[in-house]
Amino acid sequence: EREWHLATLTAMIGQWLSRIWPSRPSARHDSSYLPLDEDPAWHEMRRYDGIVRAASDAALAEAPADLPPVRDRNLGTSVGPIHGVACYVFETDADLALATGRQLTDWLTEATKHQLLLHGYPAHVIDHFDVSFVSHEEIVRKAGGNYHHYFN
Repeated sequence: EREWHLATLTAMIGQWLSRIWPSRPSARHDSSYLPLDEDPAWHEMRRYDGIVRAASDAALAEAPADLPPVRDRNLGTSVGPIHGVACYVFETDADLALATGRQLTDWLTEATKHQLLLHGYPAHVIDHFDVSFVSHEEIVRKAGGNYHHYFN
């Protein structure tokens, strides 16, 4: 009996709130909402993510022999190509300092952007593409080694 009263009370409060505070349409309930596999924006983002990965692979393949090893990368785009990123993760702070001191990070930035253009990234937004560098040690210090927390 108590559960029935609680359900009734909840329904009554919901009806009352809907009269005084109408909800706004949201993307989730909007009739124009598309599942991801049918959303053209999602397909565009995935296409640009592939371009970013291929360009980064090509830039690293051309890297000078004295570039310290890149441990990992955080790559991708979000809403269109203007929000693209490539963050190269070196193993240690010393590796990052060596690469920076020898201007290899500058080289890798330019090589990445050059490869992006060769792989079909839009030239009109290439200056907005963010290439950055970090060490794994920094990720450990700031986020306990959790890459997801560090990059989001």
